[in-house]
Amino acid sequence: MQPKWESTTIERAFDEGWSDEPMGTKEKFWLVADRDLWLFKFARQRGDETRGEDWAEWVSFHLARMLDVPCAEIRPATVGGRRGIMSRNVIEREQIQSLEIGNSLLRHSDRHYDPTRRRPNDRYTVDAVRRALDGVDAPTGFDAVAGLSGFDVWAGYLLFDAWVAGRDRHDENWAVIAGRGHRTLSPSFDHGNALGFQETEEKRAACLADEALFDRWVRRGRSHHFAGRPLLVDLAMEALAAASPEAQAFWPARLRAIDPSAVREVLAAVPPTLMSETCASFTEGLLAATRRRILDDSPR
Repeated sequence: MQPKWESTTIERAFDEGWSDEPMGTKEKFWLVADRDLWLFKFARQRGDETRGEDWAEWVSFHLARMLDVPCAEIRPATVGGRRGIMSRNVIEREQIQSLEIGNSLLRHSDRHYDPTRRRPNDRYTVDAVRRALDGVDAPTGFDAVAGLSGFDVWAGYLLFDAWVAGRDRHDENWAVIAGRGHRTLSPSFDHGNALGFQETEEKRAACLADEALFDRWVRRGRSHHFAGRPLLVDLAMEALAAASPEAQAFWPARLRAIDPSAVREVLAAVPPTLMSETCASFTEGLLAATRRRILDDSPR
């Protein structure tokens, strides 16, 4: 069923209240809606133009669901006429749980890890994350395939990043949920920096008109946070190689099974005032190209 873009209008004193969120660099605040805690994040602006982080995060959420990647629920919203998204808290309000952010986990498993180091951090590697997630289970409710570990699912997050050209998997952009002696990987969150949202219409049109230019654009996608600034596809392949055989088989198979028409339906649900025809065509082409690259490089 095609998703619907339904934007919520928020007052700052919405429902039970709000509070500012200090982590990260983006303007955002917490609020309560439908008895759940949500983080509202403003889409950043370039002059008078609102950049497309809101549609990028909403589209990425629906693509993650297709791929069976556990992901924080996303809803489009506005505050005072400004666009943004609401991201549902990954912590259950009724449960006694805490969120252990990736940088604290890495610091605990590696006494030389410095989370304040400017990117790229030479100790932020796939192997470092694998050690930090030792003993961590897959996210609660993840039942797409039995027996995967937390790291196995995290490897799927990197494959997802490579598909959507998501470049923001820094050490505060993944976490573990701890509660009652049980530790599970958190659902993935914060996917606004993806799908080439920052590109101008002129650049998108140029890529669509020149296949070689588009291919160069797709192939330049790197993580600027991991040691060595690896290409996103190479990073995903490294994570899969370190994962279990079951994970190595599952994630590429899930990506291979996705129907391109379902992707097209998600893009078509974004209002044309936010995503032009050129932007939609560029995004569809991007997703097709990254999918091909991942599947070509994946173990068979």
